[in-house]
Amino acid sequence: MTASLIVVALGTVVAAVGTGVLAGRCARTPKMFLIAATIAVFALAVALAAQTLGYLAGYSDPMFRAMELGTQAIAPLALCLGLVELIAWGLPGKFAMRLVTAAIGVIVVVIMGTDPLSTNVTLSKSWPNPAVFYQLIPLGLIYVVAGFTLVTAVISGLVVLARSNRGGGYAEVTRPALMACGAGVLLALPGLLMFVHTHVGGIVFALLAVLATVLTWFAAVAAERSGDRKSVV
Repeated sequence: MTASLIVVALGTVVAAVGTGVLAGRCARTPKMFLIAATIAVFALAVALAAQTLGYLAGYSDPMFRAMELGTQAIAPLALCLGLVELIAWGLPGKFAMRLVTAAIGVIVVVIMGTDPLSTNVTLSKSWPNPAVFYQLIPLGLIYVVAGFTLVTAVISGLVVLARSNRGGGYAEVTRPALMACGAGVLLALPGLLMFVHTHVGGIVFALLAVLATVLTWFAAVAAERSGDRKSVV
């Protein structure tokens, strides 16, 4: 638990700083992709803080749900929205992603936030594996979000790479878009590993969240600095 505590504590600080930096940039340049990235990093900051408190004082129902909603619902969906906002050429693609992420988000947040946890296990200071504590429906939604995030990240990455040699704004958006795609893959991994019944420990869960935080932060800053507001889809 000591290694996990160190990772989540440092990750919480990084995510909190990243949230502040991105929020400041949003105030100056309120673009949708930047707002979505800020929401994703903030959700990860809350999740990592909940995980830190859980290790120190013992997990509670709100701490567990904050950790899960942040890392396996809000952050990945916000990242998918931000990624499409960054690379999409026209309004239809952006509007469609807004509808999809909003619809999935409402369902996932309500069910994962209210569905009763399993009565066969008790929360303690040990990392609570969501595959053990969540029941069938919220687990299924975690798998859906993970799959959706992975597909969005992979397709977006392939599109950006295919069009990166077209000149203009394409080259400038390639680097931040690929970083955001990498963050999406990292956020999808816990859910995908649970789907194939592979054990995910607290240290792995925390490391993936921290790495996704850093990549999302850097991607948003790089995209905002590039000054490119064109899309490449």
